[in-house]
This record gives sequence, C-alpha cells and structure tokens, in this order.
Amino acid sequence: MAKIKAEYLVHYYKQNGLPLFNRMMGLLPTLNALLFKTAPALVPLVNTLLNSALAKTVFEKIGVHPARDLPTYASQTLESWFTGRGQTKIRPGLRRDRSAAEPEKRVILFHDTWANYNETEIGQAAVRVLEAAGYHVQLANGRKCCGRPLLTGGQADKAKPWVDHNVALLAPFANQGIPIVGIEPSCILTLRDEYLNLASDKRRAQILADNAYTFEEFMVAETEAGRFTPSWKTNAGKALLHGHCHHKAMVGNETTVAALKAAGYAVSVIPSGCCGMAGDFGYESDHYEVSRKVGEDRLFPAVRAAEADTTIVASGTSCRHQIGHFTERQPVHLIQALARVIEE
Repeated sequence: MAKIKAEYLVHYYKQNGLPLFNRMMGLLPTLNALLFKTAPALVPLVNTLLNSALAKTVFEKIGVHPARDLPTYASQTLESWFTGRGQTKIRPGLRRDRSAAEPEKRVILFHDTWANYNETEIGQAAVRVLEAAGYHVQLANGRKCCGRPLLTGGQADKAKPWVDHNVALLAPFANQGIPIVGIEPSCILTLRDEYLNLASDKRRAQILADNAYTFEEFMVAETEAGRFTPSWKTNAGKALLHGHCHHKAMVGNETTVAALKAAGYAVSVIPSGCCGMAGDFGYESDHYEVSRKVGEDRLFPAVRAAEADTTIVASGTSCRHQIGHFTERQPVHLIQALARVIEE
C-alpha cells in the first residue's frame, strides 16, 4: 500500500502541482549540506531564526503549524566530529591497522541526515557503544540522504538519483560482508525496502539490503554470536519503550526489547500505535489536532504516568519530537539509552 501511495502521489503532484510543504521537506537534506559546507558560522543564527516569531509566520504560510518547533542544527556535523577525533571516513577496500587485525568486527555506520546535522549526539553515542563492544566504526564518504523525505512527499522520481548513489557507494562494503548499521529506523529500512524497487542496479541493491541492519538487530545478533561484549554498568533502571511504526511493521519490537535487556534495563513496552507525527504529517497545520489525538490515545498518558527515573525510549526522531512536544518528558534513542550504561 505504501508503494502504491508513493507512486500515486508522484503522478498526482505532476498533474496538480507539488505543495510548498512537500517541496520544503524534500529540499531539507540538500539545504542542510549547503549550510554546513558554505556557511557553518551561520548555524547559531539560523537556529535562532528557525523558531522566531517571524519564521513561524513564514512557515505557517506553507503549512507548518505555528505551535511546532522546528529541529535545530548541531554545532558541527557528525562527520566533522568523527574526523576530528582522529578517525577517517574510509572508502571500500581501505583498512586501518585495527580493522586489518579484526576484519570481522568492522561496521559501516549509516549516518542519516538527522544524525549528521541535527542530533549528532546520537551518532556519537552509536560510535561509543560500537567501539566499546570492540568494533571498528567507519563512515562512508559522500553518502546522500536515504531519500525518505522525497518518497513520503510524492517525489520518488527525484529520490532515485540518491538511491543509485547510495547503492553504488555502500554495496561494495556489503559485498565484503561488512554490515551497514543504521541509526534512524526509517532510513536504514528504506535501504532494505524501497531501494529494491527504485535502484537501477537491482543486484547490488539486494546485496546492500541483505547487509543493512537496524542498530538493535545488529547488536542482538552479534550478542547472540558472542561478539558484542561491552562492559555494562549495573542497575540500568527502568525503560519504557515506544516502538517506531516503520520499525514495528518491518522488524518488530522484539530486538529493541532484547537490546535494552542485554544492557540491564527492566523494559516495559507501551501498547501504542502511531505516535501521531508520522514523519512530517504532524507538522502540517491541517493534521496537528489529529496528530495530538492519536498520541493521546495511549502513548502520551503512558509517558506522563511513568516514574521520573524511568528512561523513555523512542528510536524514531519524529516520535521523540512528538512525545517531547505534547508531554514534559524528553525521550532518548535506544542508542543513547545503551550509551548511558556503558562502563567507562
């Protein structure tokens, strides 16, 4: 159904015009890259302006509800941080001494747009957890956005060049048996699903899909194989989990629960459906109230009722924004929850 909808929207918007909101969301990955490449010194000013009264008025004109706060930028990209700590982004086939000694413990961290530009602390936490477990983490040079904003906004035709670029870039790693591990569920699962239909090179897309994993899938499989062996602190405490819709549909909550339990958390799962944000759906003025009502069905009451020392876990960035917006609790990504209990 999702594929039919994506294809339908492409044809519909070609006939009826693309809404400004969809156009803006589709341009975000490109604008993010342009900002940090050409004017990184302006990032603090841009952050100030993004949620100013003037900006809210402008964004309201193109369909963003004025009550919504737009995501701000990190002070530096994940790529800059990664390079600055003495690591390098490595092309397929190149190895550092550590990876040559333990080739089976190399991973490619697929640093999605959010992790690279907005929530770099999550990407940093991912590197920390993987390295604590003995893995050599690499970032691939020149990766593009997975294309999710374009796919959901009726611009699948525009996403195709990004798809082909990422397949060409990442398939050589996958072909060596090096796992591609994701941070944002929707992004890594796009590599596993839509890429198979959109990619020009179906064979390489399949190789990539077969070696792409959510963080928890990778962690649980490697833990069961005896390879994921960090030192965990004792008494991690309680964790209350909201499962991301895309993740639940394609993978399920089981690996997320297993990952949290492996780190020592006592886990409870909220019996919720969608958080109500549904990607960028909840940002739109016409959908704001529906978005709130969906979350109020089960999710928000469960979060509000949670004890203060309970860690609220939601791996989807849209889920975290939605929960933070309508409750007074700030959820964390699974990876952040894991990083909190890594023994130094």
